Amino acid sequence: MFCADLLLMDTSSEGACFIQTSSLDGEKNLKKRLKPKDLNLPPRKKGTHAFFKGTIECDEPNAELYDFSGNLKIDKKSYALSAS
Repeated sequence: MFCADLLLMDTSSEGACFIQTSSLDGEKNLKKRLKPKDLNLPPRKKGTHAFFKGTIECDEPNAELYDFSGNLKIDKKSYALSAS
């Protein structure tokens, strides 16, 4: 477990993961999060990471847990980012 703002880019579970937010909002249920739609990372060998260059543009830090918007730009393509 670690505390951080994250961008989910890939998982072994079809692009989904579950996060615990009880220390932030008191809710005990896990929240499902998905990688950005249509995001396809460069091919890689098993056990390695993909390398690429990109830019993330997003909201300034604020106290809103469920309101976030931004864009990930890789190779002139843009992917919408959100808190859900």
